Amino acid sequence: MILSLLLDHCLLLHPEQNIRLENKQPAATVGSLQQLIQVDSLLAFIRRLLTVENPTEKLEQLSHTITEVFQLAPSNKHMNHRELGNLEPSESLKSKSEIIYA
Repeated sequence: MILSLLLDHCLLLHPEQNIRLENKQPAATVGSLQQLIQVDSLLAFIRRLLTVENPTEKLEQLSHTITEVFQLAPSNKHMNHRELGNLEPSESLKSKSEIIYA
């Protein structure tokens, strides 16, 4: 939670946010500032990629690195990989079903 609050605080110092606050405009949301930073980072990467000697090779290196770093995590939902125990009906349920379907 502390890291989240620090991020929010840092985004108050973002140049776009400063311009808004100085001009008495409403502050931008944290989510929209994060999206702006992500897009700016992507564009900066693309600009840099276009200036390197072998962009195809650099892109392949990036792709390989991303594949290693961002691996799919197994889900803990839906009782995945959990011991479910005895799934047979209990004696009381058996007797109730006999009464219902009799």
